[in-house]
Formats: sequence, structure tokens, C-alpha cells
Amino acid sequence: MDAKRREVLKTGGGVLALAAAAGIIKPGDVKRKNTVGSCSASGRIRLNWRLMLLPPHLVDYVVAHELAHRRELNHSVRFWNVVATLYPRYREARRELGALSKTLPDF
Repeated sequence: MDAKRREVLKTGGGVLALAAAAGIIKPGDVKRKNTVGSCSASGRIRLNWRLMLLPPHLVDYVVAHELAHRRELNHSVRFWNVVATLYPRYREARRELGALSKTLPDF
């Protein structure tokens, strides 16, 4: 094991840091976020496994949020109007999700 790899492991850099140290990716190529869902331009919705750790009403909010992206692939006023149609109490859920997502495991 080379010195660079040993240093990354010693400091707890994780697999992304190891990949960067090995030259597989450049630092910053992969962004680690607390994303719990996403919707691609083709309309494909992906949900993070960490949703299982959330209360059911927040899972409903995340699903409503991602479904709204099938109509509006942005966070415009029109998008939030679609979210409100699907999940009227989205503002409260969004705040709660923001607070809880910081406590979810990141592995």
C-alpha cells in the first residue's frame, strides 16, 4: 500500500478520497449530498435507501417532490405549485426533512 493510500485511510477519507488518490476521479467530480431523491430529465425517479429511516409523511413529501419534477424539472414557482397540489403541507415537511436529513447516516 502506498503512502498516499495509507494517509487517506488513516484520515478517514472514504472511498471517494481513495478513488481521487488513485487517479480514478478528480477531487470534486463526485459531490456527496444528503439527497434523498432525484428525477432525471427523462423522468426517471430515484429514491435513496435512507428514506426508510424517515417518518412516512416525509417519504410522501419526497415522492411528491420528485413526481412534481416530472412536470417541472426545476424549482420554480410553477414547480412548487405542483408540489402543493400533491402535498399541501410541503413547507412544513421540507423544513422537517432539512433538519432530519442532517442526522441520517451518509454511507
